Amino acid sequence: MSTASVWEIATKFRLGKLPDAAEIAKNVPEWIIRADFESMPVTAEHAQLAGAWNISHRDPFDRMLAAQAKLEKIPLATVDILLKDFVTVHGSKVVLLSP
Repeated sequence: MSTASVWEIATKFRLGKLPDAAEIAKNVPEWIIRADFESMPVTAEHAQLAGAWNISHRDPFDRMLAAQAKLEKIPLATVDILLKDFVTVHGSKVVLLSP
């Protein structure tokens, strides 16, 4: 799981956008361990690509996740149809899940 996702969950919870996620949002690293996931740090290369992509998608979290998926050669699983832009423009593999 990307550390960018941890940042996004904490931010959205703080802003009141994830009110039902209190138990997870207050200690995401613990839930990563419980789920037997690995944490993927954000690298300078990830940040460079996420910021440099010439695409209209403005969400910095999404841009980071797409950059990580491309550089690490792993699929990006999401319910966000807007992330399909990264497939057509940049060749990232995006797997759309049902919400």
